[in-house]
Amino acid sequence: MLFRSKQRRFELTAIYEWYRAFGGDNNFPVWTASQVGRGAYTKEIITEADISEDIGKANTADVVIAICQTLEEVEKDRCRLFLAKARDAKRGAMFDAKFFPDAQAIVTIGVTKPREMANA
Repeated sequence: MLFRSKQRRFELTAIYEWYRAFGGDNNFPVWTASQVGRGAYTKEIITEADISEDIGKANTADVVIAICQTLEEVEKDRCRLFLAKARDAKRGAMFDAKFFPDAQAIVTIGVTKPREMANA
């Protein structure tokens, strides 16, 4: 798996496409992670538009789940999981979750109403 391009964003899209095809060929899901841009640091809801470097990563993904936290939530080891994209389902669902920093684990604890998308 070697992807070379003069623009890094094309390499990133190719890598995500390769992983998606690999999972499809072998009939299992593939999970990856991606960073957001600085503009998302102060947002309560992170969307696929906030993914940094290359929107092609979001375009390739079947599902995009954003881990959202306010400063208050960080202090309480809480977060929200926002269904930013779902190829075969309705996007926009929001789940309350407990974050266990020592174990690097997240457990959903309920469904919540999505907050205003005005800052999204």
